Amino acid sequence: LSAILAAFVSLLTPCVFPMIPITIAHFTNLASSSQKPGHMMPMPGGGVPAPSVDRGRMFALAMTYAAAIVLTFTVVAAVFTIAFGAAIGEEIGGNAWLNLFLAGLMVVFALSFLGMFEIRMPSKLTSKLQSAGAGNTGAFVGTFLMGVGFTLASFACTAPILGFVVTIGLEQGQIMTAILYTVVYAIAFALTVVG
Repeated sequence: LSAILAAFVSLLTPCVFPMIPITIAHFTNLASSSQKPGHMMPMPGGGVPAPSVDRGRMFALAMTYAAAIVLTFTVVAAVFTIAFGAAIGEEIGGNAWLNLFLAGLMVVFALSFLGMFEIRMPSKLTSKLQSAGAGNTGAFVGTFLMGVGFTLASFACTAPILGFVVTIGLEQGQIMTAILYTVVYAIAFALTVVG
């Protein structure tokens, strides 16, 4: 229960809440490209019919996004929990080099966000993703990567909350319990984001 409540609290943090419109825009774009050809949905009040959306495909894309979030949170928490155990908070919070690196990374992203420069993916990777996007798998790969990016971008605010969840699990005495709590947290977080 505490892992689920922690997930809901995470949604209100300043790193997560502003990213929800980005997620909505991503799925809106996918929905417009996922319309069933020749099918129209009747509008209430007799307006102009709108094209119907392939709901099965959109549900599969939403679950892909959720799976990426769950997988990213779980893998990162499992790696750090196994590496540091109960001292994870002290190791990460007290490591000056890691904190300097993260602060520098945030400054770079902030300057890019403010328009000082543009961060681009390597052209080779971009062309591979575009060629994959020509088929049906491209939307799924893009959505999965979007879910991973969403999770990583939210870590600045969710890491302390996730650390709390991991600590509760470790107090039970086993690393697997901490990982299970992380999975519950990640599922509650992901389903709320895509729900």
